[in-house]
Amino acid sequence: ENRIKDLIAAMPVCLEADAAASAAKKAKRAPTEAEATLIARSDTLREKLVQVDVHASVGPLETGGTHETGGSYVRPALASTKARLAAGLGSFEESLEQAQLLAATASA
Repeated sequence: ENRIKDLIAAMPVCLEADAAASAAKKAKRAPTEAEATLIARSDTLREKLVQVDVHASVGPLETGGTHETGGSYVRPALASTKARLAAGLGSFEESLEQAQLLAATASA
């Protein structure tokens, strides 16, 4: 089974089904039998191919939880902010000034 090939093959079916569903909704009517069959087929393909919750072991958000939920995971932006504050750089402007000084000394 080639997942990428299956996704590529499903794309036209899903796009056509989305267009049919949109047209039926816009016309304020139920889908025709052919449209309903197409929509059901695309729903089946999506259900088979798009599985975002099957990878519970990938990434700390799914396994460790955040500090807010009692877990040990700290989002990268919060960790870098904490590191910047610990380095005595309280604002973005101070960080930018230090970065510019470092860049100037590195190029000199």
